[in-house]
Amino acid sequence: MTRISKNRLDKSTSDRMFALFWRSLTRLGSQEETAEFFSDILSETEQVMIAKRYTAAILLAKGYNQTHIKKVLNLSYSTLGTVA
Repeated sequence: MTRISKNRLDKSTSDRMFALFWRSLTRLGSQEETAEFFSDILSETEQVMIAKRYTAAILLAKGYNQTHIKKVLNLSYSTLGTVA
């Protein structure tokens, strides 16, 4: 499970932080730049987790059932529930 500080950011800081993050993502050009960006800020485990969730979302949108996705991506139903 992901751990996050129990101390919340104030709304202004949070808004600025996410604006910077989303803006940074929109400026990434190539697949190589994007991979390097995420390698710099995420652990390998975090990258795998995000890729699995993203793939699960695509498969769900294409109509695959949760049992198939769970088996192929080795995800729990709990994780699939957060993606669905």
